[in-house]
Amino acid sequence: MGRKCTQNKVSHLISKIEINKANCCKNCSLRLYAKNDDKITFGIGNIYTNTILILPSYDVNLGEESNSMLSIVKDNYTKIIGRNIFEDCYITRYIKCFNKTDFNLNDDAIKYCIHHLIYEINRIRPRKIITFGDKYEEYIQNNYIPIFNVINPAVMFYDNENLKNKFVEQFRIAILS
Repeated sequence: MGRKCTQNKVSHLISKIEINKANCCKNCSLRLYAKNDDKITFGIGNIYTNTILILPSYDVNLGEESNSMLSIVKDNYTKIIGRNIFEDCYITRYIKCFNKTDFNLNDDAIKYCIHHLIYEINRIRPRKIITFGDKYEEYIQNNYIPIFNVINPAVMFYDNENLKNKFVEQFRIAILS
């Protein structure tokens, strides 16, 4: 489990942990829209990394192969660094379940999910955190870990080249810093 070193090769463990809804979820407004078998999904990627990326939650069911924020971040990371993002980074979300409603319940849900995110951060102990959009970094303020806030990758869905270029440039700076 974890890093396995053999003749200068390193294979990385991909962590995708799912657990049944926790006790804290019973008071979350998103719970009203959840099914009984819904799960809390933690992040994916290299758990021995120095970099955590925290995405918004609302495209969690689109998956890695669809045109989602995760695929946009993954593709741009490959263009910038030339490697697979899951080998170098751990990617998680502020909200650990899928928001199945059009109502904006993110702020309320984060209050119930934040301890899961803090658990992930403490478990990995990164040297850098990159957040996207919405500026939720006040929930994870830490004097010892630099936090880079990048424009939301959803701007890639717009027909505005300036926004797309801004996302790519901010992401490049955050990754290379």
